[in-house]
Amino acid sequence: MQHPRHGCQWFTRIAIAPCIACVGVALLLLAPLAAPPTGAEPSAASAAPDRAHAQIAAQYGKLPLAFEANAGQAEAGVAYVAHAHGFALALTPDALTLALSAPQPPTNPGQPSAPPAADHQSAAVRFAFASANPTPTIAAEQPLPGITNYFIGNDPSQWHTNVPTAARVRYTDLYPGIDLTIYGTDGGGLEYDAIIAPGADPTAFALAITGADTVTLNADTGELVLPTAAGEVRQHAPVAYQERDGQRITVDARYELRANGTAGFIVGNYDATLPLVIDPTVTLTYSTYLGGTGNDTGQGIAVDARGNVYITGNTTSTNFPTPPGAFQTTNGGGSSGNNDAFVTK
Repeated sequence: MQHPRHGCQWFTRIAIAPCIACVGVALLLLAPLAAPPTGAEPSAASAAPDRAHAQIAAQYGKLPLAFEANAGQAEAGVAYVAHAHGFALALTPDALTLALSAPQPPTNPGQPSAPPAADHQSAAVRFAFASANPTPTIAAEQPLPGITNYFIGNDPSQWHTNVPTAARVRYTDLYPGIDLTIYGTDGGGLEYDAIIAPGADPTAFALAITGADTVTLNADTGELVLPTAAGEVRQHAPVAYQERDGQRITVDARYELRANGTAGFIVGNYDATLPLVIDPTVTLTYSTYLGGTGNDTGQGIAVDARGNVYITGNTTSTNFPTPPGAFQTTNGGGSSGNNDAFVTK
């Protein structure tokens, strides 16, 4: 499968364009939805939406994160880039950089998306490898069947085609005896594994994090919490383990914030003659909300071939969000107690 990118430019200093989620909202308020008879058994027709919901959730959230080799589509010094829903990622020898962008306000149905507003919230969070090897070997692993094409402007010399993609990237010898692998999760998160060779020191791994409002350690969950203008980034508490005789053995591990401003690992007792894997997950916890101040209920959801999401349901909110010029009834909503139906893209 080919993934063409038309007219893409790399504007940011970190050489990755923020991924902007543009949401167009179309609202049609109709007669109240009929309620099913009380005590009625669910029919095959009513069960079909549930199956569709499950299928959509399963497929929509499991698109693989693809790492692209830098073939000129990014600034010099960037080894690999990745684009996902809600973020973009640049891999350089000395850091991982996340570019985040909060969802855009809705646009009129059928109208092109407006450029980001002046106050549109975005952020770049940089995870620098403190006191690491400045020239580690960076290589792709697990090649994917897809390629990416960049067609920039009308000058073919600026086009970049047949860019290979892979499911993960490995930093070899990032620290003495420590490799780092980067890959995506089924749920849309980002994972990295610090692979500690026998005899190596796991405390050598350290991240200097910049671009977040603060860097805090949640004592209850063990997570690193990184609030930004575009949303919150969380690094879940690390899971550490070793393999012995085909069995996975869990090792105690946690983050620590060090006096020099870096974040690293504290590891419990383990067998130093075997490799140790430390595996955190990075998630982005920002979202957009649909609804007003009344009771809003979603009844159906679908996704088209372009990835647009359609939601139907009913609302009693007189302030349910609509784009300018959308039709809205005046006898529904909270004042009369009636439900209005909505369709939102």
